[in-house]
Amino acid sequence: MSLIELMVTITLMFVICLVGLPLTKAWVDSAHQREAAGILAEGLGRAKALAMRNPSGIADPAQPGAFVCLSGNTIAVARPDQSTACGKGTLAWSATLPTGSSIVLASKAAFHCVAYSARGAALAMDVAAATCTTTSIEAHAGDEDAFVVSVP
Repeated sequence: MSLIELMVTITLMFVICLVGLPLTKAWVDSAHQREAAGILAEGLGRAKALAMRNPSGIADPAQPGAFVCLSGNTIAVARPDQSTACGKGTLAWSATLPTGSSIVLASKAAFHCVAYSARGAALAMDVAAATCTTTSIEAHAGDEDAFVVSVP
């Protein structure tokens, strides 16, 4: 192999790397976004199931039986034990969102929580200075289009 062939090979490898790097970033962002949407959907499902099991014996359909809360980069499912403060209760499940991902409402407002009644209905209520939503929620990462997660 001559020096010219070696230099042409190195140049081609460099060009391929320059072209492939943005594609790799988009692929990683897409994977993080789908993972964040999956974690959110799992949390919503777990909270709804927990509320419908009604371990606290809540009879009033206007009272929350379980919450899904976003605190920093962690999504948590909690049961409101003697307190209706979001996340202040018995923690049933939690998961950390992937790096670079975020969860917001479809209106681009900050997402705080979703509350479920013992009948499994999402409740629109204010809890500990946070408004719980009943609308769709979006997962974002990088420059990817929003991935919408519906509130069941």
